[in-house]
Parts: sequence; structure tokens; C-alpha cells
Amino acid sequence: MKNSKINLILLLCIMAVSISSCKKDKKIDNPLKKEYYAKFKLDGTQKEFRDMAIAVFDEASGNYGVTMEASPKILALDEWISFVITVPEPIVVGKEYQINITENQICLITYFYGGPTGEPYSTSVFSGKNSAKIKFNEITDKYVRGVFSGNLLDNDDIVRHTITDGEFYLERLKKGL
Repeated sequence: MKNSKINLILLLCIMAVSISSCKKDKKIDNPLKKEYYAKFKLDGTQKEFRDMAIAVFDEASGNYGVTMEASPKILALDEWISFVITVPEPIVVGKEYQINITENQICLITYFYGGPTGEPYSTSVFSGKNSAKIKFNEITDKYVRGVFSGNLLDNDDIVRHTITDGEFYLERLKKGL
């Protein structure tokens, strides 16, 4: 009787191991995939960021918005780029968004770039020294693609950097993840 209990336990353990090894591995989407990127020229020097290259759309606040970011390495605190766009109607493919505040429309685009030594730079809606532009070429459930350019200012609203030839291909994540 004692041997049959041990044999039964051993048989159940072997079955459990066999069944678990036969299961297909579930593929988990990973926002750290290297296929997504933001690349651009910063003062003529090519930059390419392939870590944490993500976009999150938000339509819950009464406005429509998207936050996008990328960095050259995981947890890069010294160099990264982030975009934030808020507009009163849905974001569409083919439209070029620029900083604009009028009585009928608000379009805010903010680029943050923390340089190699950690200095923060951003665009400014108030300085008049800004040429920030962004255009979406594709928006799907899985990714967004587009182009961007603009000037980056320091805290004193002095133009310190120019972004040209900006291009992004970012994984689209669901809000709340």
C-alpha cells in the first residue's frame, strides 16, 4: 500500500512535468524590442535610440494626446528623448502638427532631450524661437511611424540644439500598462 502511494505520487509528478513541458510558450510583447526606434540628427550628429521606444495614446481627458519616448539604453537617465502632443481632435495620419495656441485650437508639442551630461532641454511654446513639428505617417494598433524636427532650448529659452531628419517607429502600448 505504501509503495503504491509513492508510485502514484511519482507518476503524478512525471505527468505534471510532461504536461508542462508540452505547453506552447506564450509570446509576450516586449516594449524593449530593438526593432523600434527614434532617430534624428542633433546639431548634425546622428542619434539613434532603440530602447523603451514606445507610444501611449490618451483620449480620456477631453483632448487627444500621445506620449512617446525612446532612449539609447535601458534606464538611460543621461540621454533620452520624449514627445508629448495634446490636441482637441483625434490625431490623424498625414497632418503636420506644430506648436499652436489660438482661441479655437491648442496643439502642444514638447521634446525633452537630456544630453550626455544630463542637462534638460525642451521646446517652448512661449519663446517664439520654436519650430517643433511632428507628422504621423502610420498609426496602427501595434505601432506608430512618423517624422519630427525642432529646436531645443535651455531653461533660459536660449536655443541650444537643433533636431533635423527625425524619424520614429514606436511600439504602441495600451494606456494603463
